[in-house]
Amino acid sequence: MRLIASPVTPRRFGFGEKAADPVAMYLADLYTVPGSLAGIPTMSIPAALARARKTASAVGLQLMATT
Repeated sequence: MRLIASPVTPRRFGFGEKAADPVAMYLADLYTVPGSLAGIPTMSIPAALARARKTASAVGLQLMATT
């Protein structure tokens, strides 16, 4: 079995920050599309905490498995 590791999203937004911008929301999910299109098992897990703007938020790691 092979594992491919990638980030879950290219950038972080605050809660509800980009709700009025559907293109920004689509681009935030851009890295999750290849696993869905390939039909391979994909799992997102919290990997670390990032501190920005005086708040901490989780940084996600995505693992895709090939058989």
